[in-house]
Amino acid sequence: MEVSVRARRVIAWTLGLIALGVAFAALWSADLRWRVSEESIAARELETTPLGSTETVVLNALIRRDRQPSPMWRGVIEPDSNYPVSTRGGASYTRVALAEYGIVFKTSVEAFYIFDGDRRLVEVGIRKTTDAF
Repeated sequence: MEVSVRARRVIAWTLGLIALGVAFAALWSADLRWRVSEESIAARELETTPLGSTETVVLNALIRRDRQPSPMWRGVIEPDSNYPVSTRGGASYTRVALAEYGIVFKTSVEAFYIFDGDRRLVEVGIRKTTDAF
């Protein structure tokens, strides 16, 4: 049985659209855990690095999870700070890039681990920023 050229084109376009849909769904689903509120992400981060943990414990936990913490910054962090993101303030912090997602509009998710003067974790601040390509 001979298949017409038109039927072949329809089949090719259909298969192409299905493949595109599957690729888009795979990209979208990989990002789902980051498409939640900053509070939800912070709560998830605190499951493995609970408040009161020492700097060493937090840094080791991040490295074990293949995260790349920035060098520790030491100085006064004011409460309600925008950088690093903090409601409580502290005496040091490290920053970790958690994820990037999006196709046209890229969203970056980063975490700020805030420590007090005794070098104990007091807060995990999360910031999402979105830029167009």
